Amino acid sequence: MGSSIIYTPAYLKFVFYNELMAALHITNEQVGTLLSAYAITATICYLPSGIVADKVRARTLSWVGFALTAVLTFVYATLPSYNTLMFVFVGMGLTTILIWWGIRFKVIRLISGEGEYSRNIGLSYGLYGAAGLVVGLVNTFIVTKLAASPEVGMRVLIIFLGILIAVLAVLSFLFIPRFEGEIGGDGNGFSFKGVGKALSMPVVWLARPACSSCTSTTPASPTPRPT
Repeated sequence: MGSSIIYTPAYLKFVFYNELMAALHITNEQVGTLLSAYAITATICYLPSGIVADKVRARTLSWVGFALTAVLTFVYATLPSYNTLMFVFVGMGLTTILIWWGIRFKVIRLISGEGEYSRNIGLSYGLYGAAGLVVGLVNTFIVTKLAASPEVGMRVLIIFLGILIAVLAVLSFLFIPRFEGEIGGDGNGFSFKGVGKALSMPVVWLARPACSSCTSTTPASPTPRPT
């Protein structure tokens, strides 16, 4: 569920474009620049996020990624100045991608026995879609009910998202265990020798990777999240 919700604050413009622009008192160009700042930061962070996921425990990356994103979301909810918004969007690029991105598939792999990974990935996408649907409906309800004041509507909406993400941080801290052999236990962690070997294979240059998490030891996602 968190993999659907954690990105929602950064992508609000795709659903509530006019309301967001009115609430933040920024121009059309500035709205696009904010998302570009997030996307550029995210793109830079995709490769190292896989490396970080190999070196740091999934529990730590999960709750820290959620918690820092929640803090940035609460700053976002104050409807701050444009310069502060730039800081928030660049920050979310770091917290959602560099810290959080690489561990979703790693956690599913770690809890899956032999032959269970495909089933568990399918279940995870079901939860992903269900969470996105429910949160989307709630977001629409909030904005519709408070349509008379874009500032109030967007502030309430963003606070709601911040609370959800903070709850996910607490749940991650409480329920994601310390997996035995998680860090370097199988000898297949990141190494520059492995990068060199991969780059020497023609298929790497001919085929687009299925997802950015392919840089870690976790199995790839069949559908990458667009930036």
